[in-house]
Order: sequence, then structure tokens, then C-alpha cells
Amino acid sequence: MTTEPLVDLAALGEQFTRDPYPAYAALRAKGPVHRVRIPEGADAWLVVGYEAGRALLADQRLSKHWSRASPTLGVSKVSAGSSMLGSDAPDHTRLRKLVAREFTPRRMEELAPRIQEMTDELLDAMLAAPDRSADLVEALSFPLPM
Repeated sequence: MTTEPLVDLAALGEQFTRDPYPAYAALRAKGPVHRVRIPEGADAWLVVGYEAGRALLADQRLSKHWSRASPTLGVSKVSAGSSMLGSDAPDHTRLRKLVAREFTPRRMEELAPRIQEMTDELLDAMLAAPDRSADLVEALSFPLPM
């Protein structure tokens, strides 16, 4: 059995930061799961195959909860929060049932105008910045409620 070498994502450089898709395509060609070193220095598993990703998300042996993250990632209870997205069953199932009725296709259609309005306001604020640059996550993703 051969072991694939660890892929150091930081070593892929600025090109990977700007356009990671060619690197992901090369990894997919080799297989769906790879050991990587993330820029923060921790070793992790990177899943680049759809079927493997679906299987892993359904695997109860794996966790999304912040308390089970590697200490080298610097994840804290404060930074990770206690959201449905970061919880495991049975908490995830319980929380999902509570919010499911608010996420029906009809309800999403009703919310679309307000979501568009909020998105436009956030984009306008980014365009109004003196240097017309912004961190998309900070300026759009975080303030826009999910």
C-alpha cells in the first residue's frame, strides 16, 4: 500500500488563493480524499469528491461540533458558536425540526425581495469604500442572515 504525500495548501501559493479550482481538479483526478496541511499549520482531510463528501456528512462517527476540532485550528466556543450548522445529531435534528417550516420554497420566495434588498445595500456599501475593495466574507456573508 502506498501513502500519498501530504499536500501543503499554503505551499501552493497565491495562485491557489486566487483560483483553487485547478488544484482541486488535480486532486480529484487522484482520488476523493486527501491529507492536507492547512495554512494555519494543522493537518486535515480534504474531501474533493461529491460521493465521498455525502458519505462523510452522513457518517455519525464524524463530528461538526467545535469542541471536537483540533486545538491547532484555534477554534473556540466563542468563534465557532453554537449553531445548527456546527452541531451533531441529535441536537442538529432537533434544531432542524424547529426551523424547517421557515425554510419552505414558498417562504423563501416571500423573503426573496428582502434578501435582494439587503444584498444590494451590502454591495453598495462595499462599492462606497474608499479603495473599492472588501473582504467578501466580512462585508457580505457575515452580515447577510442565512
